[in-house]
Amino acid sequence: INSNQKKITNLREELKQLKEDYAAMVVKSYKSKNEHSRIMFLLSSTDFKQAYKRLQYIKQYASHQRLQGETIKSKTLELQELNKGLLKQQEEKKKLIAENRLTQRSLEAERGLHENLMKSIRKNLSKYTAQIRQKEREAARIDREIDKIIRAAIAASNKSAGKSSTSTSFALTPEEKVLASNFV
Repeated sequence: INSNQKKITNLREELKQLKEDYAAMVVKSYKSKNEHSRIMFLLSSTDFKQAYKRLQYIKQYASHQRLQGETIKSKTLELQELNKGLLKQQEEKKKLIAENRLTQRSLEAERGLHENLMKSIRKNLSKYTAQIRQKEREAARIDREIDKIIRAAIAASNKSAGKSSTSTSFALTPEEKVLASNFV
């Protein structure tokens, strides 16, 4: 866009200069437009060669005027096309910017949700840690109770079978031995 803006500025300056030159040329042409003055200009020649040169000059001058008009027209068209291209580019850039802003907003909203979730987790982290420790203590207490019940059951079983109460295994009856061998 900056590059095209520079081109537009240069083209406008050229166009301005061309219009000024053309205006000056038109004013001169208007002043000398009278057919008499052209004919007088030709007839006032000192010889045929000078008259021919003057005729060539008049033709060149008219040709140059037409060329200037066409140049002005082409520069104007080029400037208009460049402006249209710039406007099209500007619209595309605006669309891209709008899409980027939408994406940025959605990302910011998502980041906000993540931050809120992290705050909530951090806030409740000590609560969760306390709950985990409490559950671990509960599990350890239950394990100790189970061990205590198992030891009491072993002691009661051994006492009824007549074995010593310090033994770490059950005293089994013949039916219990069959059942224990089938247990696995």
